[in-house]
Amino acid sequence: WDAYYFRAFANANLGDTDLAIDDYTRALTLRPYDPGTYTLRGSLYIQVGDLEQADLDYDQAIYLNPRYLEAYIGKAILNSRLNDETLAQIYEGIFNMCVCLQSGDI
Repeated sequence: WDAYYFRAFANANLGDTDLAIDDYTRALTLRPYDPGTYTLRGSLYIQVGDLEQADLDYDQAIYLNPRYLEAYIGKAILNSRLNDETLAQIYEGIFNMCVCLQSGDI
């Protein structure tokens, strides 16, 4: 898992999005319960324009860990790309509320 995950991260930073997606997919076959991997792959799917797959990845990340904040901000970005500003604001609000709860500001 580690090898695929970190190679995907490196490939993404080098701009090779397709290889990064492939490696995150391989990592998920070994550890299918990792919300971070789904979220990172979702972000890459946004970059290549596969918004449906990005949405599925963010949903899976939230299903696996409803407290995984990065998935909510990913959903906000995705819905903004889909021109659904209302839904984007809802997900951004969930993200902000969770951040406040974690920091003790609420």
